[in-house]
Amino acid sequence: MGQLNPAQSEAVGTLGGPLLVLAGAGTGKTRVITFRVANLIKHGTAADRILAVTFTNKAAMEMQERISGQLKLPKRVRRGQPAPARPQIGTFHSHCVQILKRWTGELGYPDRFTIYDRSDAESVARTVLREIRVAESTLSPSDFLNIVSRWKNAGVRPENADSAATSDQEHIAASGFRRYQRALKLQAAFDFDDLLVFAEQLLVENPKVRLAEAGRYDHVLVDEYQDTNGCQYRIIKALAQGHRNLCVVGDDDQSIYGWRGAEVRHILNFRQDWPEAKVVRLEDNYRSTDAILTMSKRLRVDKTVSPGDFAILFRTNEQPRPFEMELRKRKVPYMITGSQSFFDRKEVRDLLAYLRWIDSPDDELALLRVINVPPRGMGAGSVDKLLKQAVATSSSVWKVMHDEVFSATLPTAAQGGIASLKELQSRYKAQFDGHLSAHQDPSQVPSMAEVLIKLIDDLKYREEIQRLYAEPEEAAMRIGSLESVLNSIAQYEESAAEPTLDDFLASIVLSGREYGSGKDKQQGLNAVSLMTYHSAKGLEFPIVYMIGMEEGVLPHRRSISGEIDSVDEERRLCYVGVTRAQDELALSLPQSRFKWGKPRPTYPSRFLYELTGQGDHPNRIKSIQAAAQEAKKSGRTKR
Repeated sequence: MGQLNPAQSEAVGTLGGPLLVLAGAGTGKTRVITFRVANLIKHGTAADRILAVTFTNKAAMEMQERISGQLKLPKRVRRGQPAPARPQIGTFHSHCVQILKRWTGELGYPDRFTIYDRSDAESVARTVLREIRVAESTLSPSDFLNIVSRWKNAGVRPENADSAATSDQEHIAASGFRRYQRALKLQAAFDFDDLLVFAEQLLVENPKVRLAEAGRYDHVLVDEYQDTNGCQYRIIKALAQGHRNLCVVGDDDQSIYGWRGAEVRHILNFRQDWPEAKVVRLEDNYRSTDAILTMSKRLRVDKTVSPGDFAILFRTNEQPRPFEMELRKRKVPYMITGSQSFFDRKEVRDLLAYLRWIDSPDDELALLRVINVPPRGMGAGSVDKLLKQAVATSSSVWKVMHDEVFSATLPTAAQGGIASLKELQSRYKAQFDGHLSAHQDPSQVPSMAEVLIKLIDDLKYREEIQRLYAEPEEAAMRIGSLESVLNSIAQYEESAAEPTLDDFLASIVLSGREYGSGKDKQQGLNAVSLMTYHSAKGLEFPIVYMIGMEEGVLPHRRSISGEIDSVDEERRLCYVGVTRAQDELALSLPQSRFKWGKPRPTYPSRFLYELTGQGDHPNRIKSIQAAAQEAKKSGRTKR
């Protein structure tokens, strides 16, 4: 352990019992965790008997990459090949999802469930408030959910909410809390807070579950322990109480999540909870050089750079998706101008709703979203009858659709629509789960991305978009959004050891927490601006990033393939982008880009050469020719 200082070595070399590592910023706490995991395995602990949890997907991925590097584990495993044992590393919420998947039956839930994002949860809340006759001006769905979320994080259950309420709004929320939870259960759904609440309930109140889940691991490690709330604290305690091999790492000076229930006393009282605990302090700062410390002090005083100083400019509406995801992960405020958020687009939510419903058919919100998209004879009257029957029988719409006696009372077109939906769900559920079958050779089973392409084709969804949107550029943009969903499932499948549809859907919700709406991030004016070149005209920013400087994006593919007159207008757009920058301008392009689920090489934009005085460079000509061939090929093979 020559790469570690004495304090780090002491923490890494402590192989048993409770251990508290107090680590300030830049003192190497992630290094300690990764080295300690590797050292435990070196001393005989099976890799998959180690559980490490943290708070963000970014931190979990970084930890996984570092530990895989320490253990020399392959980044990817060929389909059909057994994956090597790995430590179980993830966020609190992702680990709770796994617990729920194993034990939902104990809660009276079906095996398959859905995680509702904020937008879906607000839809349920809106229905509940309407049922109890509460106007949105009195209590909005968003405010209702905020109150319920606070109660859930504080351990307040629906039956106790009324006694916990202290204001008129809270008393109204208390009257809807139980109904809200009942609606979620009927739809086989959990909201984001439920993932922790019900996992804790299973571990604390069900000895069988606690014994089984705690028995899966010999060591538990927790990063950023100062940010744990009461629910997370009790989950960790239940998992580690038996073997007592609990290592927590944190810094009481960095507790910043009090607003979501984090309690710094958990780290301060660690030795009271675990009397035999060893405490190690990491005090050497490796991150902040003198220059960085000087700069950080200057920035704190002058505040010379703020989110509002930055603009990210793009040509096509699907481009900002990865930037939105990263900005959300890092809690950087942003606003989108001249383009709807990728996460709010109808076609994206439609396609994800199809996947959710196929995986969990009792997910009523997903089913009702796609029940007649594209049209299949399920008119508003028929859907209303299905809903009324579901309410009358305390059942789900999907179960009502399987009631042949009731279905026979519906119009012939609706009966045909129900039959087609049943067949569609059954067929695609089998295809998405094909690799899980013991009777099939995994190498012969189509990938999830390939199955999704088939689904889009079977639904004729591209044709539906072209029917609804007569303007070619609008239709192309929306079809591009479908491609982005397809690319995300292909990228997930490439990185996951054992990819499944429900895991992909969970990862979408967990990675963004609120995959549906970014409105709350767009309220403040001091935010990073994401905007199209058209929207940027007339504006200026200190620091501008022009992304996607490649043939087919800027200039757009339609100008290259001759679908529009020339590239002159695209060149003017580029000029608009360049002249938005007051102090700094960055131009970038990826080396490759996923297109319909497969990585393709990119070709630098001709404008990059022109901007740098290399308009006659031979590589510029090659780039233009290659992109033109690609554009023509794309046009010939257009689905």
